[in-house]
Parts: sequence; structure tokens; C-alpha cells
Amino acid sequence: MYVLPFLSCLCCVAFAVNITTLSPQQSMQQKRHEDLIKETVPVGMMFASKAFVQLLANPIVGPLTHRQVRMRKESLSRRPR
Repeated sequence: MYVLPFLSCLCCVAFAVNITTLSPQQSMQQKRHEDLIKETVPVGMMFASKAFVQLLANPIVGPLTHRQVRMRKESLSRRPR
């Protein structure tokens, strides 16, 4: 009857020691993980804003580019060789 509570206390103590004592490499990995988690929202917002700007700009830039290419081809075809 006294053995079980004693063993359960030892298990809890051993488990608590494993959680609180991290090697320097593990603590660096944990800090790096936390830093990456904090960066995901700003990076996601950057990609989303890029797509939004493309949606707004492509209908304007596309026809301008097409017109420039067509004018360049016409001027090259008129040039004497």
C-alpha cells in the first residue's frame, strides 16, 4: 500500500526534471521554433498583399505591355534591311 504512492511520486519528480532541464541545444531549438511561429503571420500577410496588388495591377499593365510589344513588332517589320 505504501509502495504505489512512493513510486508515483518518483515518477512525477523524474518527469518534472526532464521537462525543466533542457540542454543548450534544445533551448536554442525551442527559441528558434517560437521565433518562427511569430514570423508566420507577417510573412502570410506579405504574400497575401502581393497577390492583391497583382489582382489590381494586372488588368492595367497587361494591355500596356501588349500594346508596346505590338508597336515594337510593327516598327521592326517596317525597318529596311
